[in-house]
Amino acid sequence: MRQLDFEIRDWQAGADDDPASDATQAALTIVAGPDRVALTAVEDTIVRSVRPYIFVPVYPLARWLVVHWWRLRWEPKRETRAWRRAHSLAAIGSGYAWPSLEISSDGEFVQLHVDPEDRSDVAAIRYFREATLDVPVADFEAAVDQFVQQVQGRLSQVAPEEQALAELWAELQEERADEWVARECRWQALAGFEPGRAPSVWLDAASDLATNEGPAVADEVVAVVPELPDGFLSVVDTLQALRGSRARVDLSWLPTPTRASQKGELPWQTGERLAHEVRASIGQPNGPLATKTLADLLGVKLPLRPTNPTGVRALGGGYRNGHADGRTAVTVASTRLESQRFHLSRVMASALQAPCDQHLLPVTSAATARQKTERAFAQELLCPWVELDAYTNAHGVDDDGIADAAEYFEVSPLLVVSTLVNKRKVGRGRLA
Repeated sequence: MRQLDFEIRDWQAGADDDPASDATQAALTIVAGPDRVALTAVEDTIVRSVRPYIFVPVYPLARWLVVHWWRLRWEPKRETRAWRRAHSLAAIGSGYAWPSLEISSDGEFVQLHVDPEDRSDVAAIRYFREATLDVPVADFEAAVDQFVQQVQGRLSQVAPEEQALAELWAELQEERADEWVARECRWQALAGFEPGRAPSVWLDAASDLATNEGPAVADEVVAVVPELPDGFLSVVDTLQALRGSRARVDLSWLPTPTRASQKGELPWQTGERLAHEVRASIGQPNGPLATKTLADLLGVKLPLRPTNPTGVRALGGGYRNGHADGRTAVTVASTRLESQRFHLSRVMASALQAPCDQHLLPVTSAATARQKTERAFAQELLCPWVELDAYTNAHGVDDDGIADAAEYFEVSPLLVVSTLVNKRKVGRGRLA
């Protein structure tokens, strides 16, 4: 069963000044996830009832989905007002109270996040659902396609003179069907541009990166370009510094993964599975991974001397096969041992996900599937959840317990808290 649907229960009589909106008044339910959660569930304070659907014109939603399709399909979450305008249904407006449903993407799954409202709005309804769901991108595409076509069908019957949605939809279909156009639209979306808004010199830089480092690497780097102080100039400087870094580690001992990922496996699940495979390959399925053990595996002495002349922390990683000794050059931004252990573990995860002929092993601050896998791998490799759970059961999850756990596993207190939050052992408020 598909994990996302925009369900039109029935068409309603319209009373809107806009003909397209007037023709598409409907009872709409947005359901998502394997349990088919109604993200449009509301409490109606006038009739004192709860219902899964809302009464809205669906034309504005269909148009919004088409206009922002590339960014919704590809752009990871960012904490900016401009990002929310293209990713939150609340931005649709049109005189109606839409849910604060945010849609973002890591490339493999679309994330749907909605928060409940504290009080009823002027329409006397209150959205009360709280949910965060991961939906396969194929389900997102299919759901949007079906919904837009349904709205178009309604317009062709009731308001055939309204052609704006049909024209936008035809343009999007052409973009999706053309391999080269789709590639440029994807890059622009990853960086937060609407299609056609990026300068030609920017697109040329992205194309050069894909040619030199490979398309998968280009996607990862492009996603983090908005966070770099000088855009692609920072990318060039960082890659040059990375290739020439004197900090080099041995990754030749890493095992070949049984599989990169499997259908339906979330990025964090892939990361944890890869960590278990690495631990099994070195004969240490349990217990903290000591710094000496990690250093011996990598063939270095930890901590390493920082080697980050560009000052850019949002982009780093490793560059392999660029030296005669076969070792991988890495960036080292922090002097803290715990930070270096986590970063080097992410480089290892990047290597496990990359084909043998890929030189650049990106480690970025972007919320892509690859970066989520890296973070989950590093967490599970250094601080296995089963053992952290047992340790905090014995020592508590107060500040002292977290500090003790961080010292025991040789990780940062933030990693411990983040893991406890992600595993829902403590509330998200602890991250503050």
